[in-house]
Amino acid sequence: REDAARSARAVDQASAHARRLRGELEEARAVRLSMADRMRDLEADLAEARARGAELERGMRETEAAVDALLGKALRLEDMALASARAAEAAAAARDRKALQLSDMAAIVRELQGALARAERRGDGVAASLGAERACGGEPRP
Repeated sequence: REDAARSARAVDQASAHARRLRGELEEARAVRLSMADRMRDLEADLAEARARGAELERGMRETEAAVDALLGKALRLEDMALASARAAEAAAAARDRKALQLSDMAAIVRELQGALARAERRGDGVAASLGAERACGGEPRP
């Protein structure tokens, strides 16, 4: 009887231990399944992050290309502005030279008009005398 009671207690203890182990095993399975789900979620998040990173990198390259294009345009515009400024300076210098030439010509015209006016004041007699000498084949005197 004692052996049977001991055996029954041992069986009960073994049965309780087996139940505890079964419970722990089920808990471990639930944790493993939960971890597998979490791992799948993390892998999906990682794939999404990689796709987003690739998209951002593509956008960055496009932005860099656009910035490079804008910088190129800005440099060309700056070159055009410098060329335009040089052309404007050259045109202003040419205008100044032309104005100086016109001023010189105006001074010459004024001198000629003055000489003509003086000659006219000396009278028509001198002009008539010169005309008579030429008519007779003579050279006018200086």
